[in-house]
Amino acid sequence: MCNDNDILIPDLKRRRVSSKIDESHKTQHIMKNKEEEMKISVFFPMLDIMISDIEIRFNQEAINMIKCVARLIKQEFTNDDLINLSNIFGVDFNDLDAEIRLLKSNCSISKDNINTCDDLIKWLADYGIGRDIIFQNIFKILKEFVTIPVTSCSCKITFSKLSFIKTKLRSTMQQDRLDALLTISIEQESAYNINIDDVIEHFKILKPVNRRTEL
Repeated sequence: MCNDNDILIPDLKRRRVSSKIDESHKTQHIMKNKEEEMKISVFFPMLDIMISDIEIRFNQEAINMIKCVARLIKQEFTNDDLINLSNIFGVDFNDLDAEIRLLKSNCSISKDNINTCDDLIKWLADYGIGRDIIFQNIFKILKEFVTIPVTSCSCKITFSKLSFIKTKLRSTMQQDRLDALLTISIEQESAYNINIDDVIEHFKILKPVNRRTEL
């Protein structure tokens, strides 16, 4: 990095390690140049922190959950997968087993078209067919699974937006209104893509009692 940006690399000041700390010559390490100093003082500690955070975030329980959901989508599940999914997401084991067997025997679903959680959720939530009711436990598992954040970035963004929306002058705001305003603020890209004419047409066909806009 220094060579690419024409930065002069300073000479390393040699420091003598006190023998009072450790008299063994094997553990007393004197860095020879600036590159070695950066590796020991910056690069290696940063790697340790990243590895530790990854192990905490993706522990064995989380990895098992991801594998179980992946096998559920591919319809290659086992009895242990059913037990894990029922325990993690709080669904009945027998009902889940019956729904998965029914899903596997369904002729209208193809493994070639269903490759991700999004694909299976769209297939279950197809309007007017009622698959989300027939396979309600599978639908619940998939919905809860896709809402688990991979990182804490989205949560931090939400809290930062909250401070802008709920101010001292809006301290009496109800929870429903706050949720709606937060959703609009967080999903600004989707909000900008809403067709106003479609909203007006939908508003026109509503009954007068339902025409009150909920915020």
